[in-house]
Amino acid sequence: MKVFVSLIIFILFFFTFSFQTQAQSGKGKGKAKGNQQISIKTSAQCEMCKNRIEKALKSTKGIKKANLDLNTKAVNVTFNSNQIDAEAIRKVISNTGYDADDIPADQKAYDALPSCCKKK
Repeated sequence: MKVFVSLIIFILFFFTFSFQTQAQSGKGKGKAKGNQQISIKTSAQCEMCKNRIEKALKSTKGIKKANLDLNTKAVNVTFNSNQIDAEAIRKVISNTGYDADDIPADQKAYDALPSCCKKK
């Protein structure tokens, strides 16, 4: 009888422990807390613009992904809203020399762009 009770306690302990580890490992699945997506219309013109904007965004803390579609001139950004917000993302694009939705390009940065990157 003592062996049977010990076995039952061991089995209960084993199942309790395995359920706890499964619940903890499930935290990382799906969307991380605070991650959001935004699409921002830019004044990008060419592949150099795409590279320049994506590089600036990807090197910014809190931005997970950035992909500019040259056909639509929209950059899709995945970011951690606990670290950066949409206005700050638009400001990064503006400081790179491009319009970002209703925020115009920083004039000094725009003037430094190659001629192929300037608005036609």
